[in-house]
Amino acid sequence: MKLVGLFLLAAAGGWSQPFLIGAKVGATTGFIDVGSLADGFTATASTPQRRIVGGSVEARLPYHLSIELDVLYRRLNYQDYQFYSLGQTTEKVTSGALEFPALLKYRIAGKAMRPYVLAGPALDALVGISNSWVNMPTPRVVDGQTTSGTNSSPMTLQNNVVAGISAGGGLDIRAGVVHFLPEIRYTRWISPHFGSSDQNQVEILVGIGL
Repeated sequence: MKLVGLFLLAAAGGWSQPFLIGAKVGATTGFIDVGSLADGFTATASTPQRRIVGGSVEARLPYHLSIELDVLYRRLNYQDYQFYSLGQTTEKVTSGALEFPALLKYRIAGKAMRPYVLAGPALDALVGISNSWVNMPTPRVVDGQTTSGTNSSPMTLQNNVVAGISAGGGLDIRAGVVHFLPEIRYTRWISPHFGSSDQNQVEILVGIGL
């Protein structure tokens, strides 16, 4: 009976918890579009990596406000070509990316369901970059040889870390002491990671928190 009483007490105060700790999963738009990446480089193959996962912590403030800090991880990969008079260079690039949003959130008053809006700055850092390259000369190059190798510095790489601004909204749905948080976010990155890679990102996330 004591355990039941404690559970009901926690559920009754579910909206007033000072901290909310949880996990997020979802999908995101791709970072690399097929097309021009930089002068002389063209991405001819890009496999979208839509999955995004991570964790979050939220600190409640007065006046229906709170601050949320997230760490979100996703994968990206692409293949590009550079053609020049004496041959062709091909790169196959894979990387992870860690996103760090710091968001101010405002909840609209409600009972079991509370809409919210959020906005704030974000950082995105590439981790574990791997580039497999092949340099193939044209047939007219005398004694030309194909060379290949791997490195962590693709020729189209511009910025390992980029900053942006995020905004979005969602619902805080309470079920006892558990909060379900479906939301959508838009982020505009100030600069690209690779050449002219897409600086607009949309994420659809579902969070669960306690």
